[in-house]
Amino acid sequence: MAGRDDAVDLYRALALHRAAATRLKSLRDQGRVPAAIRCGRGYEAVSTGAARALRAASDGSGDAVAPTPDNAGAFFVFGGTPLQFFRQHLACGSAPGRGREPGMCPIDVERGLVGPAALPGTMVEVMAGVTLAFRLRGEDRVGLVFSGEDETSTSAWHEGTNFAAARRCPLIVVVQAGTETSTGVHTRARGFAQKAAGYGVASASVDGGDVLAVHRAVEEAAARARSGQGATLVEARGCPVSRRALRAAGADRERHPYEHPPDPAARFRVRLIEERIARASDLDEVERRARAAVRSACEQALGESPPADEYALGGVYDGDPGTPPWYRLEPPERGLALASTT
Repeated sequence: MAGRDDAVDLYRALALHRAAATRLKSLRDQGRVPAAIRCGRGYEAVSTGAARALRAASDGSGDAVAPTPDNAGAFFVFGGTPLQFFRQHLACGSAPGRGREPGMCPIDVERGLVGPAALPGTMVEVMAGVTLAFRLRGEDRVGLVFSGEDETSTSAWHEGTNFAAARRCPLIVVVQAGTETSTGVHTRARGFAQKAAGYGVASASVDGGDVLAVHRAVEEAAARARSGQGATLVEARGCPVSRRALRAAGADRERHPYEHPPDPAARFRVRLIEERIARASDLDEVERRARAAVRSACEQALGESPPADEYALGGVYDGDPGTPPWYRLEPPERGLALASTT
């Protein structure tokens, strides 16, 4: 980081991620959003550290980032607002996604936000294509895609990473890895950074709970990409381990100490205070403002209406969707026969 202001700005983004994730978890516990929605607790350092190392812009000239549902911090760094965040998760008609796919980060091409596809690993392929376009156009732009360790077991992840490597795309692939226990489910390598050699790309392995370490690694990867050296694989170790991963590993959850790693926000706060970069009172105010902004946005989104039925197909098809034969317009008269479309 260049100085105090940059460090405090980074903490501000981290605090906003934490406040939004905490409020979203509360909504999930209350049953106001689907139980499957991921809150992103524990991913604050990876999300904000990586995104802050890139160039955000609102006119389509900046870098591009593809967050997962765990990466609210990256969404905020690239210009997304808490109100958009909660409208999306609460499936409001005013949401960027118009009530579709709650839990996913919305798309804003001008701001460089590329919303995730549903299939695991697919966004690596998408971002390989996006960054290839950057290179072919001679644009000084970089793309970054976040992925979970389970996504590395998909063919889409491999194909996208291999394509980006072969075509020297200015792409950074950030693998949000768990612990040795969960990693062993997906690879016999000691870590995902070791896989980079097989693709012929640079790599880095950092503590995913250390926001400055993540920031430095992505900053260096972006510099390599801008100089024409192609893709980089960054492994962020120690991210939260899902219960599903632990079950797959056959691990005893009661004896597994790293399912919930040390709080990234608390770690960075202690460092800022100990190194006299910021006072505790200043950071308290940053946190208070983040919580206030999130609370106000959430309350407004909760009071808004869901999308109207007639807009269900708007923005899905190019032009009038007409009456395709492959979806049911009316209940069938008997059995499972399709309704007539004539």
